[in-house]
Amino acid sequence: MAFDIRQLRYAIAAADHGSFYRAARALDVEQSTLSRSVMKLERSVGAQLFLRSHSGVAPTTAGLRFLRSARPMVANADRMIANTRAAGSGRAGGFVVGFNNSVSAGNLRATLVAAQRENPDLKINGVESDRSALFAGLDSGEIDIAILMGEIARDDCRHASFWSEHVVAAMSKGRHVRRLRRRSICR
Repeated sequence: MAFDIRQLRYAIAAADHGSFYRAARALDVEQSTLSRSVMKLERSVGAQLFLRSHSGVAPTTAGLRFLRSARPMVANADRMIANTRAAGSGRAGGFVVGFNNSVSAGNLRATLVAAQRENPDLKINGVESDRSALFAGLDSGEIDIAILMGEIARDDCRHASFWSEHVVAAMSKGRHVRRLRRRSICR
C-alpha cells in the first residue's frame, strides 16, 4: 500500500470542494491529474473513497474514515516541512550565544530579546564566560557565536563589529551557523 502526501492532499481538496474540477483549480493542477491521482490512491488503499456524479464527488463511508486520518497526516507533513525550513534558515531550533560579563547587559540583552521575539521558534541560550572559554566553546561547537570586547587575533574565526562600541561577534570559520535575520542581531 504505497501512496504519497500529494495524493492525500488531492483527496482532501476533492472532499472539501465537492468536485475534482474545483479541487484541481484550487490546487492549480489539471483535473485529469487530480482525478488519476485519486483513482491510484483508491486502488492503493483498496476502497472507493468517492462517489462520482455529474454534479461532483462525495466521500463514501470508507472515504470519510480515510479522510479523517489523512487530514492530520497532511497537516503534520506541512508542519514538518515548515519546521525544517525554519530550522534551516535559523528561525527555529537552538542557538547558543557566548558573552563576557562586560557585554551582558544593554545592547546585547536588547538584541537577544528582539531576536527571540522575531523568531519565536528559535531557542536562544546564553553562556557567560571568559574570553578563552568562549573561544574553546566556539572550537568545540558548544557555542554558535561569541560576543566579545576588543580585537580578535585569530585567523580561524570570522568576526564582525557590532554596535558603536568596539564589540565583535566571532564564530568558527568551518562551522555552519544558522542565520538569524540580520536586523535581529545587528541593531
